[in-house]
Amino acid sequence: MKLRSYIICFCICFSIGFGYLVDAQIAVTNNPPFDNPENIVNNILLGDGIETSNWVWQNGDANIGYFDGNNANIGFDEGVIMSTGGIDFVTTGIGAGPGITGDVDLEIALSELGMTGFSVNNVTILEFDFVAESESMAFNYVFGSMEYTSFTCSGFNDIFGFFLSGPGITGPYTNNGINLALVPEPEGAVDYAEWLTINTGVYTTTPVAINTVNNGDPNEDFGDCSSLDPNWESYNVFWVDNDYIGAGWQGVNQPSSPEFTVQGLTGFTTPLIAEYNNLICGETYHIKLAIADCADGILNSAVFLEANSFASPEVEISTVPNTELGLVLDVENGVLEGCGEVAIQFDRDGDLSMDLDVTLEYAGDAVYGIDYEELPTEITLPAFEEQIILPIQVFFDNIAEGQELLNITISGVPVACEETTVQTIEIIILDQDLLVVDMPNQININCTGSALIEASVQGGYPPYNYIWYDELGVVIESGDLAEEGVLTIEQFPVESTSYTLSVTDDCLNQLVEESINVIVEDEILNVSLGADTEECQDIEGFIYLGILDGMAYYMSYETATWQDANTICNNLGGNLVAINSEEEQDFVYNIAMTNNPLGGPYNYWIGLNDYNDEGNFTWTNGDPVTYTNWNDGEPNGGFGENGVEVFSMNSNSPGFWNDAPAFIERRIILEIPCDYQAEDIVICEEDLQSIVLEPQVIGGFPPYNYTWFYNGVVISNEEVLNELPGDGLYQLVVEEACGNIDGDQVNVSFIELAPYVEIVSYDVLDPLFLPEGCFESILQFNTQTLEDEDVVLEFEITGSASAEDYLIESNTVIIPAGEETVSVPLSILVDEEEEGVESIVFNFPFIDECSEWPNQITVQIYDAPNLIVDIDEELVLCENDVGALEGFYSGGLGNVNYGWYLDGQLLSSDLELSTEDLDPGLYSFAVVDQCANSASQDINYSIIELTPTVTLSSNDFIDPSELYEGCGSSFLNFEMPYPYSQDTDFYFNILGSPTFVNGMDIVEINNFVSIPAGDTFLELEITPLLDVLNEGVEEIIFEFSFATLCAPQDPIAVSINNYSDLIINMPNSETVCLGQSLDLSADVSGGVPPYEYSWTYMEQSSNANSIFVDVEEGVNQAIFSVTDNCGYTESSSVDLEGLSVDDFEVIWPPNEVSACYGDNSEISLLLEGGLPPFTFQWYLDGVPTNSPAPYLPWSNDNWLPDASQTIATSPPYTPYEYTYLVEITDSCQNEPFPYEILVTVDECILPTAFTPNGDGNNDVFWVDFGDLSTPVSLEIFNRWGEVVFRSADYTPCANFESECWDGTHFQKYGEKCSEGVYYYVFTYSNIINNTDNYNVSNFTESVFGNPHNNSKGRQRTGSVLLFH
Repeated sequence: MKLRSYIICFCICFSIGFGYLVDAQIAVTNNPPFDNPENIVNNILLGDGIETSNWVWQNGDANIGYFDGNNANIGFDEGVIMSTGGIDFVTTGIGAGPGITGDVDLEIALSELGMTGFSVNNVTILEFDFVAESESMAFNYVFGSMEYTSFTCSGFNDIFGFFLSGPGITGPYTNNGINLALVPEPEGAVDYAEWLTINTGVYTTTPVAINTVNNGDPNEDFGDCSSLDPNWESYNVFWVDNDYIGAGWQGVNQPSSPEFTVQGLTGFTTPLIAEYNNLICGETYHIKLAIADCADGILNSAVFLEANSFASPEVEISTVPNTELGLVLDVENGVLEGCGEVAIQFDRDGDLSMDLDVTLEYAGDAVYGIDYEELPTEITLPAFEEQIILPIQVFFDNIAEGQELLNITISGVPVACEETTVQTIEIIILDQDLLVVDMPNQININCTGSALIEASVQGGYPPYNYIWYDELGVVIESGDLAEEGVLTIEQFPVESTSYTLSVTDDCLNQLVEESINVIVEDEILNVSLGADTEECQDIEGFIYLGILDGMAYYMSYETATWQDANTICNNLGGNLVAINSEEEQDFVYNIAMTNNPLGGPYNYWIGLNDYNDEGNFTWTNGDPVTYTNWNDGEPNGGFGENGVEVFSMNSNSPGFWNDAPAFIERRIILEIPCDYQAEDIVICEEDLQSIVLEPQVIGGFPPYNYTWFYNGVVISNEEVLNELPGDGLYQLVVEEACGNIDGDQVNVSFIELAPYVEIVSYDVLDPLFLPEGCFESILQFNTQTLEDEDVVLEFEITGSASAEDYLIESNTVIIPAGEETVSVPLSILVDEEEEGVESIVFNFPFIDECSEWPNQITVQIYDAPNLIVDIDEELVLCENDVGALEGFYSGGLGNVNYGWYLDGQLLSSDLELSTEDLDPGLYSFAVVDQCANSASQDINYSIIELTPTVTLSSNDFIDPSELYEGCGSSFLNFEMPYPYSQDTDFYFNILGSPTFVNGMDIVEINNFVSIPAGDTFLELEITPLLDVLNEGVEEIIFEFSFATLCAPQDPIAVSINNYSDLIINMPNSETVCLGQSLDLSADVSGGVPPYEYSWTYMEQSSNANSIFVDVEEGVNQAIFSVTDNCGYTESSSVDLEGLSVDDFEVIWPPNEVSACYGDNSEISLLLEGGLPPFTFQWYLDGVPTNSPAPYLPWSNDNWLPDASQTIATSPPYTPYEYTYLVEITDSCQNEPFPYEILVTVDECILPTAFTPNGDGNNDVFWVDFGDLSTPVSLEIFNRWGEVVFRSADYTPCANFESECWDGTHFQKYGEKCSEGVYYYVFTYSNIINNTDNYNVSNFTESVFGNPHNNSKGRQRTGSVLLFH
């Protein structure tokens, strides 16, 4: 198994523990399966022709593994790595070996390099036995080390060797082994690339080592290596620099890309070969691959063995086509006659250093000079050429010979471990595949169509070259066809002609020509003005194709066997098509097949068969067989071939017939008789406009020209004649595109008018609906024209009614000559049976289809309904109401008469009798129908008298039902509907709550009223009495027993409430600013509403329960009075104080202040005047803000809540200005007072110490005032309060040190001040607001007052430390 496939298999099967180290671009691993010597040898290192066994390693678990060099410049894609510093050394540049020392073979190898006695460390060994399949073995390797080039020619010369031992080998190493790691002969090459082109395969006896293969330059520390080999400098063609960052690469070989992909190794050899060519076939050999550090254990080296390179080489001989042309893929060593070449290929492996002379002999049934070209009998395989090809040309003889053999015997070639050096190669020569061009012999087109010619090209060897010729040999078209397929050409001949196609394939040995005849033919034109053939065209499952000679033709959607197809056609009233002439054959093929809308390569069943007599064909419709169109060789009478099919247009024989097995499925051609011939058209005259003459045109070739004649005159050239001018002869002539003409004609005539019948009745509204009894209808028979002779009309009578149900004279009517109408009465007889509705049906066969009158009249007769009266038994009305007595009846016949009667006297002939001015009594409603049937019923009419209506009212209370003890009264009002003619008493009931007593709680009243005759109104007063009892609310209910339905009266309820004292709820006393207004409002409870109110204050008054007053100076009373509905009065008052308050003003800060950058500064307002509390609304640069200083409480030193604002002292630049606006309102509710403050933030840098010692650094008290307004004065005090420095304007100090305090006493002529703390006071031109704590001891307190922890106003204090 090759290494690459082994790795793929392993990864798929196990997918565990296989991780590359990918810090560098070369990747290494010794994870499974690369963790044992057997897998390392057999699955990575081993190539062809070798069998191995007995694998052993030393330090292999750390120092031996697999490498992937695809992304590295080591020279190999993959293989085995052996490293003295561990395999990770080449990916990280860091490594340490196992420390194992000593190995006899490596020490001998060192002695051969003149280094006897040097120790070998970190020894790493891989060894195994092998058997080779030839006398040669070899493998490829690269050696690299970190001792290049700094230790070249020194004692630090890491050693490695490939020690081979076995039969026939004699050397100085263990088991008489030899070292295969020898330097090749450089052959005078200037670099490795040139050496590859001139290499003769010769090796020196010098081992490959750091001191033998390097950059070839002597080392300035260790000298040269000439003591080892005087030619050592020329060996630099086998060395590559791997450490050339900055200085550039050394040596003669430019490092290949990708660069710097192997770490730790500062140089390595080019790919080299270790080989041995004198093995004994079948013998076992042992090889030991070893590497170690020399004299040290930290300067590491590595050897890389190419994967699959450990192999036993040979010469392999094979045949390969040197071109795809002529290759026979399914025959080994097969080649086509005359098409391309075959070749003998020699592949060399192993030692390529010398020429090989080869002898060739030829045999077989292939003939020299006829089947193949002359070939050499001797050739030389040049040295160092891995592959040599001998081409053989095979001739085309155009003879069908089958396979021919050419046997080539080759001598002088080494074959793996065999005594003979002879091989035989067999070449099979095959005939070429036949080139076939398939094209129909003939196609038919019409005079306007085109010939689409298709030719199938198969066989031979593509690509193909083709040429189309016309019948005169003129080239029409030529080109190439890349693969087997179809060639298509379209031509437009006007007359029958022929075309020829010539095709050759890519082998150029075969030429095929095929010709086709194109027949330009006419098609029979058939024109018909037959009746509408729509019913001939509508068959489910079939497509309508057309009509020919009275037959309609159809094609099925689905397929069927012949027998099923025949059954389907018979069930549809037709047959499988019978083709009896060439005309019908052309019609079926051209219409049914070439215009097939279904597509598909299906053939079609026809009616011809030989089911009854094998070989004797008959038509299913019984027609004699007078015409056939058999295909060549048909009918052939095969198994079950009893049905006949027509080949489809997609077959090789389109339109021709074939007897086929009847059990296979084909589409169906169905023919059904369809009378499409023109017949005379007889219609009603009014139907003329609905007639459309549409021709059926079959055959010919479009476009068609149409000419319509009416009574011999041309009237239209349209295809369809939609508007007919009248009755008469219509003729159509059609000319098709090829000039053929056909036509048809039809005669149109009108139907004469016939008599008609109508029915009337003089008894009933609907003459078609008659009851049994005294009514009849009349049948009127009419002629539409006066006739000279009597007209005899007969009609039929049917229906569910029997002859006993009706009476009619006869079913024959005679209309005398010269008359237009005869009437026949129909009478309905009365019987005693309940028969329901019966019908009499009159059928008039003499009324034709053109008549507007019906040819059938149906009269329904029914049982006569009973005459019934249904009215109410009683009608009761209220006095003065007007209603009606309502009559209702049903049934009866004809017209019905009715009326209202009293005592036998007719009062009204209406259904309703009004009660207006109608006396009570018993009234009758009676009815009589047209046939003298009668019915009646009585109704009793009565009247209810009206009584008074009672209401409740009061002159004292808004709600007359709510009364108060001892206060006012209410009235029961009795109102008559009209004046009575005599005095009348009306009684009522007086009910009350348990504590109510008539005569104690109210003035006693009786339980009735007496209304005198002629009066219509009476009042009854209810007067509550005041008692000393707290009875709560007492209720009186009056119920009126004289109420009726016509004068209903609800009970009336009255409540008597205890009286409660008046109570006034006054507002609190108020103290306000003089001139302010107050809204005073009092609430009242108790007493009896409604109330009367009165307010008075000074000269101001109001008659409501509230008053709006302007407060005057001093304390004054506002008085409120209230009187209830019972006349009781209460009063109360409230004190109002008016204060005189001065206007307030802002006394601090001023309108412009300053703040120092970074200080904690604020604005705090001080006010004088006004009335607390105050409200403040702050704005910063026009934007409302409310962020007062949170730590300023309300205190006795005039700090006010919300009267402070913190100043933002870290603006983006200085000086920076803020505009603060505050709107202030006091408790006198005056308009807000606006106050604006401009704050300028500037730098105020103040030092905390300085050292006036003359060293030029911090020698003065330097202050930067920024852009603060000048001047700023300064006073400096010592700790005893003595002024030591004073300046009226200290701001120049910012620019001139001479203007600054230098630490001397200004009053003592420059005497230096002693070291210590000094206190200063700055006085600014503008206000500086600052909340920082500058507690500068009791001194500042003595100067500014006690306490003083803040700088205020324009002054700022602080301290500074002075030391020398």
